[in-house]
Amino acid sequence: TPLAPAAGTLLGADRRLAVGFTWRPLAGADAYVLEVEEQGPDGWLPLARTTARAAAAVLEVERLAPRPGPLRWRVRAVTQGRSGPPCAWVVLR
Repeated sequence: TPLAPAAGTLLGADRRLAVGFTWRPLAGADAYVLEVEEQGPDGWLPLARTTARAAAAVLEVERLAPRPGPLRWRVRAVTQGRSGPPCAWVVLR
């Protein structure tokens, strides 16, 4: 379950951002996969995908769209080498 940043959080239009992400830990999870995308003129652009051992991560996000658009993020647990289903996308402004 995503905790922060919550849906609708305003991040501003900076080209580079350090964003802290937190989610509820899943019992038995060995790691988590965190994905971040930016909305561009033709759809969502993947910005970052990383793994974390704890239920939190700070990512340096660099926007790719010509005009900074909304960001979205999601996370999934990895247990015994298997990736679980991702949570729903959390859209930021």
